Amino acid sequence: MDRAVPLALIACALVACVPTRTAPIDLYRADTKVIRFALKNPRSTICPGEPVAMDVELDAVVDGDILHLKQHRFDLDDYIFEPRQLHLSSPQGFFAENGAFYPNPDVTASVQTGFTFFVRAPHGPAFSVRFPPSYECTALLGGAGRFGVPGADGDDAITSETNDDVVAGDDPHAAAKGHAAQHGGPGGDGPRFEVFVTWVRTPDYTKLLAARSLGDVQTITLVAPGTPLVIRARGGQGGPGGRGGEGGSSVAIGRGGKGRTVYGAGGRGGTGGAGGSGGTGGEIEVYLDERFDDLERLVVADVEGGAGGPGGQPGRGGDGGRAADFRSGGEGSFRGAPGASGADGPRGKAGLARLARADVRARFEGLGAVVPY
Repeated sequence: MDRAVPLALIACALVACVPTRTAPIDLYRADTKVIRFALKNPRSTICPGEPVAMDVELDAVVDGDILHLKQHRFDLDDYIFEPRQLHLSSPQGFFAENGAFYPNPDVTASVQTGFTFFVRAPHGPAFSVRFPPSYECTALLGGAGRFGVPGADGDDAITSETNDDVVAGDDPHAAAKGHAAQHGGPGGDGPRFEVFVTWVRTPDYTKLLAARSLGDVQTITLVAPGTPLVIRARGGQGGPGGRGGEGGSSVAIGRGGKGRTVYGAGGRGGTGGAGGSGGTGGEIEVYLDERFDDLERLVVADVEGGAGGPGGQPGRGGDGGRAADFRSGGEGSFRGAPGASGADGPRGKAGLARLARADVRARFEGLGAVVPY
């Protein structure tokens, strides 16, 4: 007795069955009972300026069924529910569309309060949760300082006009050469500022390395003990050179008798623009708290000159005549040679850093939760 075989099984036997995407569950139509909210971070802390992924799970009643909902499916890259429907917010940063949290890099925005998140389901609980700040990443993210402004990109060259009607048998390189590209702009010089360094305490930590910058850079930086404080004042990187223009095209129609050489050669590509020179490193005056002898080994000053910009790419050779255009023996069609690459720009000169010991306590007064020793 023959058995009927479902068409779906026949289709799966012929092609690979792939699970189809399904629309996210609408939380406005669900009765949310429990929200589990955590960081995808084993420390359960947040470092100012360093994005962190969130881990959110729900227990909800959907169409009469009690479901445990994770944020993503494991087999497909799509949402089980839309994180934005939980109305996530924080005064110390913002949530991206994918649910990741981008904390404010200013340490003073979270040193007193930590990072407070507010969560409110459409039909369910509303609550807040606090994550303490951490400062292991602050030196890596830039420390106390910044770089000079990068140089401007060189403009690409405009492609040459077409150079048609090259006479058969004449110079095969008669098509126009591509234009040379614009050079990259020079990088800006590094900043000039003063930095005052000491030990402080905060509501979450009994001891942190603190730096206050004044001048072109005005910031307060906190760094975990044992982590070097990098004070940067590098020059800006030079801008990249533009791409060389494409060589002109050539169309050569065969003329004359058998055996005559007929050329159709494109023009040579233009030269790429040279990379811009790196900016000169900045100037830093670093004042270490004279009460502590251990600060010198924890501070690194970086006043390197900016890297030179990369040279521009060569222009493409122009198009030669089409073989179909030739009528007699000795036919030939040649694409023009590419142009030369632009030269890389030179590195900028190093700047200047000075270290001295001084009484810096007055520079840390009135900073609220940041209290000097």
